[in-house]
Amino acid sequence: MLRGRFELNFEQIYLDAKADKIEGQLEDELASFADLLAQHYDFKLFLEDPRIAADYKKKCLIDLCPKNMTRNFFSVINGLIDNGREELINELAKTFTKQLAKDKKMVFGLVTSVCQLPVAVKKKLEQDIKNWKACPVVLRYRLDSELLGGLCIKFIDGMVLDISLKHKLNNLKEVILA
Repeated sequence: MLRGRFELNFEQIYLDAKADKIEGQLEDELASFADLLAQHYDFKLFLEDPRIAADYKKKCLIDLCPKNMTRNFFSVINGLIDNGREELINELAKTFTKQLAKDKKMVFGLVTSVCQLPVAVKKKLEQDIKNWKACPVVLRYRLDSELLGGLCIKFIDGMVLDISLKHKLNNLKEVILA
């Protein structure tokens, strides 16, 4: 296994996607795949298991992924699988998103809420952030019952806007215990 000698060329992956004019689509594919791995630990274990043959992992991915995935996506993921570096998928997705945000002067954010937000609320939230940041906005959504209520937005640049009930209760707890 080449585990110690493999280096992922993030910049070249981005430049290849940009040359093919699919950097937005590849960013979405990588981010969605990283999110899938984060939410399905068994699948992550399967993908990272060195005892499972690389060819079998790649065949399973082809069978599981939608048919409209870019060849760039499969090329990158297959390269990671071939080199036993599947654990780099999340890092690759984040780095790719940051590069796209910088290159296109966009804002990416992950909105976490207790329940599914109505379409009207999502549109209003996107518009408000677009007005606030004065640039295009891409928001992804995730459910988290631990928030109790409200929502939390984590931006790709590291900024966090937490207006969840859990956060407010933790702040209240700190004040009471101080």
